[in-house]
Amino acid sequence: MLGIFSLPRFGSKIENWDELISVGISVFKGHHLGAESLESASLYFSQVLERFAQGSPEYAARFGVLWQTAAAHPAKVRWTYPVVWNEPGIGRITFQAVVSTANETDGLAFNDWIPVDSESWANLNELLKR
Repeated sequence: MLGIFSLPRFGSKIENWDELISVGISVFKGHHLGAESLESASLYFSQVLERFAQGSPEYAARFGVLWQTAAAHPAKVRWTYPVVWNEPGIGRITFQAVVSTANETDGLAFNDWIPVDSESWANLNELLKR
């Protein structure tokens, strides 16, 4: 999640970008294998930060501010986060994303974005047609 949302192609369409990134930060701050920090990041988190930094500098600056305010998320195997996607020419698609661990050692997880209402389903179907 953190790896792609600094790219304008994705970040510009996320209406709740700060909320979404704050959830990601909170998970890293509260990880049950050890809380991450920017000063002494693990190898995996360093790679996530490096990929994030390859995106827009605007998003990197916002990330830094959010890091200071995001609280640690309680360690869980499965958790959720909201996504509000705004696709030009189609409209808003609101999702409830469910994260399920696939391989914890490698940091792999399934992120299932599930539309929350009929308007979101209709807009998603329109996007898929394009």
